[in-house]
Amino acid sequence: EMPSCSIDKQVSELLTMVSNKLVNMRCQQSFTGGYVHAVR
Repeated sequence: EMPSCSIDKQVSELLTMVSNKLVNMRCQQSFTGGYVHAVR
C-alpha cells in the first residue's frame, strides 16, 4: 500500500470539487446576467 497514491487521489478529488464549484459559479453568473437582460 503506497500512501502517495491515496494522497494523489485526495488531491484529484479536491481539484475536481474546486473546478466543479468554479464552473457552477460561472454558470450561475452567466445565467443571472442573461435573466437580467431578458427582464430589461
